[in-house]
Formats: sequence, C-alpha cells, structure tokens
Amino acid sequence: MKHPLQRLTILLLLLAAFTSNDLMAQPRFLDPTVSEREQQLRKLAMPYLLNYMPAKDKGKVTDSYLRRNVDLAIRAFVDAPWETSDIPDSIFLNNILPYSSIGEDADHWRPLFYEDFTPLVQNCTSMTQAAELLNREIWTLIGVTYSPRRDKPDQSPFHSMRIGMASCTGLSIILIDACRAVGIPARFAGCNWTHKPGNHSWVEIWDNGTWHHLGAEDAPLVDQAWFNADVIFADANDPKYAIYATSWKPTGTTFYGTWCENPITSVPAYNVTERYLTLKGSERIPRLSINLTNANQERIVRSVYAVDVKTGEVIARGKTHDNKFDTNNHFNFSMPNGTEVQIFIDEEQPKLIYSYTFGNSDEVLQLQEK
Repeated sequence: MKHPLQRLTILLLLLAAFTSNDLMAQPRFLDPTVSEREQQLRKLAMPYLLNYMPAKDKGKVTDSYLRRNVDLAIRAFVDAPWETSDIPDSIFLNNILPYSSIGEDADHWRPLFYEDFTPLVQNCTSMTQAAELLNREIWTLIGVTYSPRRDKPDQSPFHSMRIGMASCTGLSIILIDACRAVGIPARFAGCNWTHKPGNHSWVEIWDNGTWHHLGAEDAPLVDQAWFNADVIFADANDPKYAIYATSWKPTGTTFYGTWCENPITSVPAYNVTERYLTLKGSERIPRLSINLTNANQERIVRSVYAVDVKTGEVIARGKTHDNKFDTNNHFNFSMPNGTEVQIFIDEEQPKLIYSYTFGNSDEVLQLQEK
C-alpha cells in the first residue's frame, strides 16, 4: 500500500487532469434506478453550495470541484449502511455537503476520504458508531497528530497531512471532513474558556435527531470528552465565551474564532451553549489539573498520584500528558473545597512534588520536574 502522501499526490494529479473515470462516467441522475430522495438532493445541492459559498472562494472554487463534491456527498449519504431516511434534507445540505467548515482552503479531500474511509464504516449500524470508529482509526492512516507546533490553527486537511500535525482546530476539520465523506452530518464547534486561559475546538455529529460532541483524536467516545467539565462554565450571553457551532447557511450569528480576538464574520454559526450547560455528569466540584514539564519547558509523561492528607488514602492516580495531547488536556481530579492533598511522582522512591488545598474554583498547577 502506498504511503498516504504518495497517494495524495497521485490523486491530485488525477483530479487536475480530470481522468477519474468513475466520477466522469454516466451521471447518476440519468440512471432510472436513482431514488426520488437522491434526485431531490441533486436538485438542491449545487444551488445551496453556490448561494452560501464563502466570499473568498467565489471565482476560485471551480464548477468541476463543486460537481465532484456534490456527487460524492450524495453517494456517501444514500449508500450509507445506517438509516438515513429520517435525516432532514436541511441537515444533509448544511452538514454533509459543504467542502469547508471555517473558511479553510478548499482541498480535494472528499475523493480521498471517500475512498479510504467508506470501507472502514461499512459494518457500522449507526452514525455514532461510525464516527467513533473514524476517530480511532484515521489518524494513523493519514499520519496526523496533535502538536502546538503546527503552522496555523485553521489548516486544511491536506495542509495538516503534508506537515503531519495540527491543533485541535485542524484535527476537528479533518474529523468533520472524514465524517462528511462517509455520509455523517458533522460540524465544527468551539469556545474560549471562561475559567482558565485558552480555548478548544471539537466536532459535533448528528444522530438520533440531535447533535452530539466528539473530541478529534483526544476524546474517542461521543458525549464523553475530557472537556465536559470545562464547557459547563461557558456563558451563552457573552459572545466571547459562548459555545458556537458553525453553519454553511447564514444564521444571523457569526462564529467567534477560538484562536483570534474577534468574530470570524465570514463563518455563520449557532450559539449552542445551552446544550452544554446541562451535560449529564458534569459537576462543579473544584478540579485540579497538573501540567508537568522538564527543564526545557516541554510537557512530559510521568506516573503520578495524589494522597488525601487527612486520611492518608490515595485519591487519584494517573499519568501527566506530553505534547501529543491538547494544550488544555491535563491529568486532573476533583475533590471538595478544603481538601488537602499531596502529589507524588510514582517512582521506586515516590517523590513529593506539591502540596495543595482545594478551593472553590478549578486550577492548573504548572510544575517542573527537578
């Protein structure tokens, strides 16, 4: 099997030369076996893309690119192994058909992802199952992992594949496109944190009549993300600290870029904060996160544990995170206000590295190994 980047180069050459016999063969709308649903979607798809296309893409994105995008989006949707009859046309048009999420460059990702990822999900019986499988498998296949050393936040899929790294924003773009390539409605979501520095971006997928969230590469199960305990602090009434999910069609609201100071006026969005404020299992018990670095300020992995000073019991055990994890994703645990703990590195001779008393709010300890 060719390396993904070799296959990518070959694919681009084929696309540029318009030599894809499968896609340029007899149009499916001439096939008498095509369903009424597919015919309806084909009537709606191209006008939908053109009417709401980002201004920066007008005159740059070609009709041939859009036609290929439409054809593969509809193929994936109507041929999906799970039930699609209950998915509204509006969800397909806004969350499967689009070729970009937040204004990233318009790559030819769909033919590659359709070819590589459709076989992965052929035995899945639900969109949730398929999305979780993609989130486990695609990163090794395409050779991309999280890194703060990426070129820019809003990288296109091919950009991230070329350099082998992406931020949470770039990883989310890839997972969204992977989902769309196999017929799963998906959209980009994110926010700035209210209770600590930084921000985060993630993916929402549609299943069973509603939206669910999924962390790209770092939270493999739907609605069970490491940031569940963070999003409950979002503020729906403050544009800077609300949670937004993007839209292709204008909504009257724009996405407040989690990596920049102002709203991205070219990206329509919904304020979806309220759904996250009521997440099951989210609790406002104070949480302590531990970020451990070496002398070079590089995040490092160490086995650590915490002891309740009053009882002498080990109350938390785990490993700190290195730079393969999101910048805001740390080993953490929660205890009631006033609990005194000691934190140790778990070695042959355990080493005390910090004593801490829980307060009323979350805190991130920035510790350096000595």
